[in-house]
Amino acid sequence: MFLNMVRKCRSYRKFDNNFQINDEILNKIMECVRFAPTGGNLQNLDFFVTNKKDEVAEIFSQTKWAALYKDWEPAENERPTAFIAICTRKANEARRPWLKIDVGIAAQTIMLAASNMDLGGCMLGSFNEKNLLESLDLADTHHIELVIALGKPAEIVMWEDAKNPENLAYYRDENNIHHVPKKTREDLIIKK
Repeated sequence: MFLNMVRKCRSYRKFDNNFQINDEILNKIMECVRFAPTGGNLQNLDFFVTNKKDEVAEIFSQTKWAALYKDWEPAENERPTAFIAICTRKANEARRPWLKIDVGIAAQTIMLAASNMDLGGCMLGSFNEKNLLESLDLADTHHIELVIALGKPAEIVMWEDAKNPENLAYYRDENNIHHVPKKTREDLIIKK
């Protein structure tokens, strides 16, 4: 059962903009994140969570989408309806490299929680942090490590076994289906 959930938990880049993620959904996702493990149980991450249209639009304007699709971003009616920014505190600067592990755990927890509710997300590491920190009034206190877009998926995303483990570029086919090559289990395991 869990494997099916992991397979369903894909990066979606097109969303049904008519479906609004409400506060109840965001609270359920954040309840899951609350129980995610952190190094030393220090729980040093903070989260900027929003479904407010003006904040969602501002965050969207500072993000870049799908590096392999040049100059592409979701159309206005395909944009996410909520965002969660995973943040670290500037006061914890010395621990920042280690906190990135916690960021990954939190991000996957968010994505799995969304997937469990038949929603989708996209982890975005490409964004204008300086502008985003200023617009969210976090510039003096935080770094933004990762931004997660959330919404109701409006595209088909399929994983497939990679024909060549050295070529893992995702692509869209003639039917606009998004394909994501994945290394096989055998390709992941170190052989002696």
